[in-house]
Formats: sequence, C-alpha cells, structure tokens
Amino acid sequence: MRENFSIRSPRQDVRAGLISGRSEARCTREAIAQFAVKTPGGETPIGSLSGGNQQKVVLSSVPASKPRVLLVDEPTQGVDVGARAEIYRNLRETARSGVAVIVVSSDAQEVAGLSDHVAVFSRGRVVDMLSGDRVSEDEITASVLKSTESRDRRRKTVGAFWKWASGNVAPLVMAAAAILLPGAVAGTWNPFYVSPRSLSGMMTFAATLALVAYGQQLLMMVGGIDLSVGPLMGLVQVVASFFLLKDVGLGGQLPGWALMLLVAAGVGVVNWVLVEGLRMHPMVATLATFMAVQAVSLILRPTPQGMIDGAIMKALGTRIGIFPVTFLGAAALAVILEFALYRRALGVSLRGLGSRPEAARTAGIRQLRARLPAYVGRSVLTAVAAITMMGQVGIGDPRAGITYTLGSIAAVVIGGASLFGGRGSFIGALLGAIFIVQVNSVTVFLRLSQEWRQYLLGFLILAAVALCSKSREKVVQA
Repeated sequence: MRENFSIRSPRQDVRAGLISGRSEARCTREAIAQFAVKTPGGETPIGSLSGGNQQKVVLSSVPASKPRVLLVDEPTQGVDVGARAEIYRNLRETARSGVAVIVVSSDAQEVAGLSDHVAVFSRGRVVDMLSGDRVSEDEITASVLKSTESRDRRRKTVGAFWKWASGNVAPLVMAAAAILLPGAVAGTWNPFYVSPRSLSGMMTFAATLALVAYGQQLLMMVGGIDLSVGPLMGLVQVVASFFLLKDVGLGGQLPGWALMLLVAAGVGVVNWVLVEGLRMHPMVATLATFMAVQAVSLILRPTPQGMIDGAIMKALGTRIGIFPVTFLGAAALAVILEFALYRRALGVSLRGLGSRPEAARTAGIRQLRARLPAYVGRSVLTAVAAITMMGQVGIGDPRAGITYTLGSIAAVVIGGASLFGGRGSFIGALLGAIFIVQVNSVTVFLRLSQEWRQYLLGFLILAAVALCSKSREKVVQA
C-alpha cells in the first residue's frame, strides 16, 4: 500500500535527494485514516485488499500529487455499496479542494449524484448537455435514449467517391489503371514494347513476384510482415542446385523437391515461434531470420554453382500462346486464394485477426493456431516463387532472391493491402506485381534513367496508401 500511495507524489517524500521511508509511512497512515481504507497496515500487499479498497487507495494517492484536473473512469465499477459511498465522499472532497473532477460513467444515478454538469456522448460526439435542474437520473436516461436519433441528424454525408475508395474494389481499379496508362504510352512510343516476346518476358517475371507477394499478403492480412522472403528464395534455389541436376535422375530429384518445401515451411515455423511465442516484433524477428537464412545459403554455396536440369528449365519456360504457364498458374492461384479469403472459414479468421484481434478472440478464434497457417503458407508460397525463379536463373545463387523482399511488400501495398492487417487482395497483389515489372520495362523502352522507376513506384505507393487512409477516415468519421 505504501508504495502504491507514494508513487504518484514522490517529491513530497524526498529528503536530501533520497526517498524518506518515514515520510512515506506517515503520509500512508494519514491516507488510510482519511479515506477509511480497510487494511492491517501500510505494508500490506495491495493485491490482498478488496476491489473497493484498492480503488480507494488509488483515489487517495491522486490528491497528494496536487492535480488541477482529475479524470476518473467508472470509479465504482465492481465495488460494494460501502466502498462506493466512500469513493463518492472522496471525490466530493477533492472537488471542494479546488480540483476540477471529470467523471466518466455509464451509471446514470451515479452521474446525477456527483455532477454539476453532464455531457451525454454517443459514438464520440456530445449529443446533449445538462446543467442545473436538468441534472437528474430521468433526464440523463432520456438523453441517452435519444442519442441515436441526435447522432443520425448530425451525421456527415460522405461523397460517393470516398465511399467507393474505401471499398475493396478501388485498389484493384487503381492498380489496373496504373498498368494500362504506362503501357499505352510505352506502346505508342516503341511498338516493340507490345511484341509477344516483350509481353511474355514481363509476365514471366511478374509471375515470380506475384507468388512471393501472395505469401507476403497472407502474412500482412494478420498484421505481420516478413523481411526474410528474399533470402528464403535464395536458400530454396541453393537446395535445388544440389538435387535437381541432370545426371541425378528422377529418383534423386524427388528428395530435393520435398526438402525445398520442408526448408521453406521450417523457416515459416521459426518466424511464427519468434513472433507469436517469444512476442518479438515481426520486423525484428524476420530481420534476424533474413540474416540467418542468408548465412546458411552462403555457407552452402559461397559462389553460384550447380546448374539446374535443363528439362526442368524447359518445363518452367512453357508457354500457351504468349502466356507463360507460370503466369497462368499465378493468376489462377490469385483467384483461388481470393475466393478462400472471403468464402472460407480460415480466410475469415485471418481477416478478423488482422482487423480486430480482441473481437476475433472473443468469437473463439485462437490466435496462435490461426496465425501458424499464415506463416507456413507464406513460406510455401515463397518456395513456389523460388521454383519459378529457377527458370530465370538456372543455377544455385544464394543472392538471387534478395530484391524480392521489398518488391513483394510494394506489390501488396499497391494492390490495396493495409500494413496494420485485415485488408488486402491476392488479385490486387497480382496487379501490383505486374505494375512493378512493367515499370522496370517501361523505363528501358522509353530510355528513361533508373531514377524514374523509383519515382513511379514511390508515387503510386504513396497515392495508394493516402487514398486508402483518407477514404477510410472519412467513412469512419461519418
């Protein structure tokens, strides 16, 4: 009790620069007597007191700090009748001493008995002010019952554009427009930009970026982020360079395929343990994994070695018309994941965890168990992206996937994902990946410097985030 009482006003107990135990004990005894705290003494552990007496200790310690304004939130919630009367008396004495006391309470009788002026709030707005004779339980109750009607009359109207911008379709339309506009300009300037070879090449690179972006989107949906995807792609590539060789044969290659997926899933589990088990921040945990995975890759392959089997390279480069099979697969997977996100229980759970974790917990969703599929799924999708990257690299290069870390984050943000979780789209991530690859190609065809690529990407990311934040703010305020 003594420590809980004196912690809010340590200066009055300081003697020659040190806390005086005698002064603390004296002030505590005076507070126990003044506020009628039922306790054997000042050294009693505060956790052993009843709830009402604990609250009286807290209230008794506040005036000692000599505040100008005292804000108390539900001061008598969960206490017995006797303690409630003591708390009321303490609050009145505090107000008579010249302190402005603000009481926040859902008990109309309590508010009426304590207050000189009453403000009735609804959804963050004052809907009625009561003073003088109007401060009564009946008047307060009547104002509360009318609050919904008053709030509706004062509701701000939101323009159709902002309503549309706050929805899930707006980021997709923005990303699609961002793809078409530079593409039209580049195609007009240089006809080779829209040649089958050029378009197929862009779709090949977009497929790889889209797949790793799906994994990033899956994790960002629950409020996470992964900085280790790039090194993980390199590690999967390195593992492949030991097994997927021409002279090994199918029997020797099968363990390699299994090991690639197991290694990726293992990294996902490690990240899950660090973030969910050890409560580390996702950026800190995955940054540590970034360095560890990169170190393992460099130990296994200090320099690029191990040519991938040509048959596998040829299969990964298969096209149907101008469309690479990898791109068609990535597009089909985006549709499947989008459907699961909104129409399957796991998808709803992930969106709920990202939007309102406490509400999701109340609804029976176990956060640790629900977030594990997000981490493992992210790693498996990253491994799939690394497999498609083999068709472009063709050798065990531990640094091959480094650039995909920031690229995957940019793709999902451009596609409408929220960094705080709960919002995103796999189709949007696909469009974001296409846009990023297209920007890289446009700058070459238009003979622009590399700075323009950064300008275009940075501008669209800022525009996407600003539009999303502003539209959601306007809709929530209304």
